[in-house]
Amino acid sequence: MKAKLSAGLSALQGKVGAYCGKVINGRQQIGRLSIPYGKSGEAPSAAQVSVQDRYAQKVEEWRTATPEQRAAWDLAAEPLSISGFNFMMMVSEMNQTDINPDETEATTLDNPIVSLQGNMNRIRHWIVALSGEAWGTVTISTAALAAKFHATTGHKHTGAAGDGPVLTILFSASPENSMLQAIESVFVGIISSFGLKWTDLGRQGAETYVRSLAYLGNGIAVAGTVPNGKIFRSVNYGATWTDLGQLGAETYVFSLAYLGNGIAVAGTYPNGKIFRSTDYGATWTDLGRQGAETHVVSLAYLGNGIAVAGTYPHGKIFRSTDYGATWSDLGQLGAETYVPSLAYLGNGIAVAGTYPNGKIFRSTNYGATWTDLGRQGAETYVLSLAYLGNGIAVAGTVPNGKIYRSTDYGATWTDLGQQGAETDVLSLAYLGNGIAVAGTTPNGKIYRSTDYGATWTDLGQQGAETQVLSLAYLGNGIAVAGTVPNGKIYRATM
Repeated sequence: MKAKLSAGLSALQGKVGAYCGKVINGRQQIGRLSIPYGKSGEAPSAAQVSVQDRYAQKVEEWRTATPEQRAAWDLAAEPLSISGFNFMMMVSEMNQTDINPDETEATTLDNPIVSLQGNMNRIRHWIVALSGEAWGTVTISTAALAAKFHATTGHKHTGAAGDGPVLTILFSASPENSMLQAIESVFVGIISSFGLKWTDLGRQGAETYVRSLAYLGNGIAVAGTVPNGKIFRSVNYGATWTDLGQLGAETYVFSLAYLGNGIAVAGTYPNGKIFRSTDYGATWTDLGRQGAETHVVSLAYLGNGIAVAGTYPHGKIFRSTDYGATWSDLGQLGAETYVPSLAYLGNGIAVAGTYPNGKIFRSTNYGATWTDLGRQGAETYVLSLAYLGNGIAVAGTVPNGKIYRSTDYGATWTDLGQQGAETDVLSLAYLGNGIAVAGTTPNGKIYRSTDYGATWTDLGQQGAETQVLSLAYLGNGIAVAGTVPNGKIYRATM
């Protein structure tokens, strides 16, 4: 992330024009547009002045630093990190009285990506509303936009206390550079680091497999393990994990899914049970065995209270329409015996991956009925599935370690080939912004795509692990991976 911020800031600094060359509080305002907010004539608070002064100072220090000084600069410890480098874009739909700038820095630290995305949306609205141009074709310069703002509101660009508090935005001020480039150059640099580097959080108790992972919102995640059939839970975006104990007498927690409203479900072995939580994974209720199945190996939420479960040894789909409280047996998918993967693609469309014939089945009615799309090449397992948005889905297979990709909501699939020398693509997850990750065996690698699954880069083996069995995205640029044989969780941040 530091390198991306550095590169993004350098690019922005290279675009700075003469417009922002004012001196305020003894410091030159480099690449800044100061926009008054709050009530006119109201003096800035000490906290506002402090944040603005530190921000301006750090921008100036960075601009004048040598390459060696920049390389040695610990951005994470400076206001120039996510907390300071947030564009200060707390414009609330042109309502200049709803903003609490004293909380801006802390909010951004807690949820950097949510805050950045929200800020970008707010500034998009603001620019479009003020400029009259369509977003995506905005070419108005900072100077022209500021002039429009000043003409509309009567505020002045002086930075004096009598003008009221100012909202600071780091932009390009050059007329030839669009607002879109100025804002998104840094934002894209930050998000492009998602899933790139992974940190070993260590073994979870005495477990050997972290078989399943799911994100429940609000920073809460759950992990299912083997051989003691436990649930581990995190309340801080996967940074630390608490052992909640074994689910009944089960030894495998094969699958996990979040159904919204604090409701989660877990699928187990050897008794083929579904467990359900209604308190964000804190406690779990045994819903009993599903038919004669021994494994509930996959789960997916399809919206509107509808969930589906894939099983073994009879290759069945079970379906719930009441947020996982009760389940109906929809029968076997063709002659398949194992349904190891499920994914929801939106608009009522779901896909299921099977064994032993390596097929994909597809539903267009929220999992009520399923159509056989046939075998994928010579594969025997479709072991993992993920939806990447915009009709794009990916599937991971065995025994040739391939990724298949669909661009038409799972109707047809293209073979992208084997991933290195891997034989199994065990897990897939989407991190947003076109970035996806895949976990493999026998070399315990993570592969990463930045183009919606079209191409993949080998990030290498994770420690001494041989399988990356599960993956989940927790929001805010954070992802987690579960491994074998040491039962570890790895975590990626920006």
